[in-house]
Amino acid sequence: MTKTVLNDEILKTYPHHLNESIVLNLCKQNYSDGTSFYTLQDIRGNWKIEHASRTIDKLIKQIEHEISVENEFLDTPYISGNPEVLDVYQKSISRLKRIVKDMEEINEQK
Repeated sequence: MTKTVLNDEILKTYPHHLNESIVLNLCKQNYSDGTSFYTLQDIRGNWKIEHASRTIDKLIKQIEHEISVENEFLDTPYISGNPEVLDVYQKSISRLKRIVKDMEEINEQK
């Protein structure tokens, strides 16, 4: 059986903290066999392979991993010693946490 894409949905849009015109979309593709595919899509419509999965759980784990990596950088002298850079990292982490929270809510609704 060949499965076809039934529809693409943008579930949520996340503006970038430095430039609101730069967005990241949480997207879902629904297929004819009843399966779905979740991804984060950038402003140009590109999907990052590491931000794509058939299950939202795997996508949540990937984003949580990225949060932990970014948290490790917060303690480096360059970042902790530069308030502007620290602010950028903290806002990036905050956005990723919002994305995870939204994905968890979507996952609970399934």
